[in-house]
Amino acid sequence: MILLEHGPDPILQFSAFAGQLRDANGRKAPLIINAADWLETDPPMPDPILLETFDKGDKVAVIASSKLRKSFFVLQMAMHFASGMDFLNWTVSQPRRVLLVQLEIKEAHFHRRVRRMAGALGLSRAAMQDNLQILNGRGHDLTLEDIAGMAMEFAPDVIIFDPLYKLVTGDENVAADMKPVLASFDRIAEQTGAAVLYVHHDAKGNSGDRNIRDRGAGSNVLGRDYDCCITLTAHRDDENAAVVAVLLRNYKPQENFSIGWSEGRFRMADLPATPATSNGRINPLSMKPADAYIEKAVELCKSPLSMQAFQDALITKIGLTQAKARTVQSVVLASGQLKQTTKRYGRGCPIYIGTPQRIDVLDAELRQQSLPGIPTKEAGRM
Repeated sequence: MILLEHGPDPILQFSAFAGQLRDANGRKAPLIINAADWLETDPPMPDPILLETFDKGDKVAVIASSKLRKSFFVLQMAMHFASGMDFLNWTVSQPRRVLLVQLEIKEAHFHRRVRRMAGALGLSRAAMQDNLQILNGRGHDLTLEDIAGMAMEFAPDVIIFDPLYKLVTGDENVAADMKPVLASFDRIAEQTGAAVLYVHHDAKGNSGDRNIRDRGAGSNVLGRDYDCCITLTAHRDDENAAVVAVLLRNYKPQENFSIGWSEGRFRMADLPATPATSNGRINPLSMKPADAYIEKAVELCKSPLSMQAFQDALITKIGLTQAKARTVQSVVLASGQLKQTTKRYGRGCPIYIGTPQRIDVLDAELRQQSLPGIPTKEAGRM
């Protein structure tokens, strides 16, 4: 056996060396910690932005399909952060300094959007103070390093990038093109101490069919990068509602909930959190009340139609679902603007629907079993 000469403790030497490491930009490298030391010390307390959801320094994704108002969602969120008001189902711990980097909307239009949202929320300048700063980046060749420099001067608690695709110089479907952006978010979070939140769009197809871990277009590196992901999915039963789901790295799971867009803002909605899927996606036309279709239904019956032909016309010409077509049929008959024959007249003769005058004439003819011009097959019409 060879006995080594005792020298300085290699573990102590390694710890001291690791603690002095710095990268090319002068930042401290990740420290290697003796786990035994952690057994005797308390970890630093987190600084939550949204209680039990995400903290300062976290990376957060907001993902939704187009037309679900995700940019309005994050603008409203930013205003709640700035004013310290609780946001939807979440508790805002305290007023926060927010830098919203919007890269898509012309400045004048975004100006109007901010005024409308503040009005809908009842927020004044005094309520928000100077806590919300907006960087209008459309048309400007800004790098993430430029934005990080501006952020350092403001010292925000939250930085929001909307949308993500404007920051990607390559192909968002390629992991190698996405990693530099995500690495920049890490550096920005480290340099500023802020939570970094970005807005991303869903892939094509029905987002309600996908697991939250698979949400977001492009490379799947996104799904492994964030500390918190908030998704909006079209609601199954209401075209003005969405289902909110959250995936968390550091906190316990949260129940999904429904929100609705009303009077220029999102509000909690008293609806089951049931997203639309490809098997049960809501038809937006079917959300209107049935009596809104009475006039169009009457126009379809310039001549009497069989009930089956009438329902088919409601579906193919107006775009209603089968269930909605049956409801509209009942409503238009109850209104008295259309009428149906009183019974079937002989085998193979359908029930007809039409204007009261024409149905009265047709009823008389059918009672005599004299059917001039009236087909005896269900799909026909006069």
